[in-house]
Amino acid sequence: MNPKTKWEMKRLLNVTWSTWGLWKTLVKFLIAILLLAYLYHSGYFNVQQLGALLQPALIVTGIVTLGIVLVLASQRFQKLSRAPISDATAFQLTLVGVFFNYFIPGGVGGDLIKGAALKKITDMSVSQSAFVTIIDRLLGLVTMSTLSLLGFLFVPSHLKNSPRITILWWSLLCIWALFTITFFVLVSRRLSYHLVLKWLPQALWQNVPWLSHKIEWLRSTRRYPLKNIIVSSLFSFLSQISSIFVFFWIGKELYPELPLSWSIYFFVVPIGFILTAIPISPGGIGVGQAAFVFLFSRALNLKTDFGAISITGFQFYQLLWGLLGGYLFFFRKLR
Repeated sequence: MNPKTKWEMKRLLNVTWSTWGLWKTLVKFLIAILLLAYLYHSGYFNVQQLGALLQPALIVTGIVTLGIVLVLASQRFQKLSRAPISDATAFQLTLVGVFFNYFIPGGVGGDLIKGAALKKITDMSVSQSAFVTIIDRLLGLVTMSTLSLLGFLFVPSHLKNSPRITILWWSLLCIWALFTITFFVLVSRRLSYHLVLKWLPQALWQNVPWLSHKIEWLRSTRRYPLKNIIVSSLFSFLSQISSIFVFFWIGKELYPELPLSWSIYFFVVPIGFILTAIPISPGGIGVGQAAFVFLFSRALNLKTDFGAISITGFQFYQLLWGLLGGYLFFFRKLR
């Protein structure tokens, strides 16, 4: 990364260190702390069990599996960017995004930093890099919700007969439809024209300069061939399945007594990730613990802290890779 690029990236980071950004960060950390404290006092967060996550076998498996998850995710990002960047650069960008998801103050997430770094490396426009970042996130959400919907087909009968889980499933189906339609509208010029531009009165957007600019960019921006979408989706599915394996391994090693089937993992884990993606707390800490406690407790129909411990393990192993991303960003050249 050349000096000019480093200066511009630091300027972007300095914006997040504003007074407003710091206040937002403090609120997010407070939310995370309050959620964790509530789970602890409710018996859903056994602090002693956290020490088990440091077992050598779990650490090695967690780091290796999260490495595979991030490599596959970086391949998805590279294919969607359609930019002349190497596999190593795409992986480094992904690690940088992970780092800033946990550590950046304010409302700017790791995706924005990753997109800004992609823009500087490839000389993309701001709109193009933002478009790639949005598409990458959307495809991840589409594949997560797809796996959860498929997993529900094989869950135990008590889940299918649960009114709350049924409502959750229908809600997930609506979310999946929204994500999928939005994704294909954005990647397909024909769909964007027929579903958006054709229905949007020209008088509405022609008199609004910023909207007119966005519409014209939507008309002219490059889109994706079907082969590219299929390959990117394959990497996304493999990445999500590898993420689920982390939860499976933690459950197998620390909670062998729980009746956890693969269908429960495939149904619960993607929903938990979707909820964790809501930018309420840094890296989803606290929110993820609460979401996974609720989901696994409902899925198993018993009180267990497995949800909180498993997502904490996932976040911890992911954070280790994120620290490498921070080192690469601040102390090494991003090639």
